[in-house]
Amino acid sequence: SDLRSRAPFAHPSCMIVGRGGAKRAAPPSSSTSSSRSSSSSPPGWMGARAPSRGAVDLVGRRAQLLNTLERVSSRLLSLEAEGPVNDVAPKSHARGIRVIIGTSAHAENAALVERIMTMVNESYYESVKELLNPRQTSYQRLSRHEVIDRLEMGDAGIRANRVLHIAYRGDILEPSSVVGCMSSTYQPLWTEEGCGHWGLLVVDKDCQGQGIASVLVEAAELRLAGVCHEIQIEYEYTPGHAYSERLSQWYEGSCGFKCMTGYGRRPGTQFRKCRKPISGELSRCGEVLRLRELRDVLTAELAALPVCPAAAEDSDNPAESASP
Repeated sequence: SDLRSRAPFAHPSCMIVGRGGAKRAAPPSSSTSSSRSSSSSPPGWMGARAPSRGAVDLVGRRAQLLNTLERVSSRLLSLEAEGPVNDVAPKSHARGIRVIIGTSAHAENAALVERIMTMVNESYYESVKELLNPRQTSYQRLSRHEVIDRLEMGDAGIRANRVLHIAYRGDILEPSSVVGCMSSTYQPLWTEEGCGHWGLLVVDKDCQGQGIASVLVEAAELRLAGVCHEIQIEYEYTPGHAYSERLSQWYEGSCGFKCMTGYGRRPGTQFRKCRKPISGELSRCGEVLRLRELRDVLTAELAALPVCPAAAEDSDNPAESASP
């Protein structure tokens, strides 16, 4: 079966839900019970200790991981045969910009959290200040706790549904080097299966016009392409408002989105939902990169499994392991 259709946040060894499905597959387990009775054991176990429940479960887990790894490798060979994907280079050329996915390690850096929060809130304020009451001098889009929560979502790795992408300049990520961020989600609650989403696209107000937003969008869409076949975004549009006009031209022009619905949210302002399909080549590249990551996860999990749990148990209980 096509592994691209597996749930993006299920356990790698039992990814059985359809593409983008929100249900989490249960970890592999075995209901087989072990028996110490020689009368119910096969002849080969006569006079020897039967395998423990943990050993049986471990054998089943290893078998599931190996089976999934085999299917992942087979699918990868098929996709890679269609053409190279090692040189997936961004089309945008913002000099020295790198994009990573945030984790709890970043959330523990209070200065970094403060930088992201301030950058987001200030950028949002600059984009809408002409539409606000003149006495309003700030705008809160995210709180510190919300930034931390979004960063920690990245801990799930390949199983993560929503993540926060962080753009920074140079070789080292530190508060002063952060220049933008955005989120991407395999399966939000408000789209049907297979339609991913990106949003919270922010570039520091002093770094705009340098192609940083395009680099962020490319990173997010490449991630979504590994699972989804379509992407949705939403934004507010106010006719005649300079920022809204620029945003509309970029989203529904350069980025290739098409407005599906637009309805009034407040006088003179529309809330627009837009979508675009993921191209065949981007879909292939995204799937290959995702499957390579999944292959690495499965290989690491297999390597981490104990080689011989029964022997380890015997060494811990020498009297119990001795034959009568």
